Amino acid sequence: MSIRSTDFTVLRDELSSTIAALATKPELEELKRAWLGKEGRIKALFAELRSLTNEEKPKIAEGLNLLRIQADELFSSAESRLNSSSLLAALSNQWIDPTLPGTNYGMGGRHPITEVEQKIVSILRPFGFENVYGPEIETEY
Repeated sequence: MSIRSTDFTVLRDELSSTIAALATKPELEELKRAWLGKEGRIKALFAELRSLTNEEKPKIAEGLNLLRIQADELFSSAESRLNSSSLLAALSNQWIDPTLPGTNYGMGGRHPITEVEQKIVSILRPFGFENVYGPEIETEY
């Protein structure tokens, strides 16, 4: 296809319809590389500008630049559309009802010294030891 006979509105419409049919981000990235990448369709058209005469270049370059700008806008809008749709899908899968009562985690836990004391008592009780409560030191006073 020669750049002289290229209708840029047809290319834009083709790109727009192709982007509208995409459903995933990897497909969008692949299409973006095919159109705007180093070896993409638009870069190939820019490379063909060299073969044009000086009188033809400004008119065709203007249309080509407009196509590139519109392609960038189409890709950015499609990317935001896919991001928002993936976010909505994630939110619908992880929906939380804020009216439900919260999880009760209890009033607390045992103190580490109490746990050690209970473990020692459970070990020594089979040997005849008892757990006696009272003052630690008995004095005359």
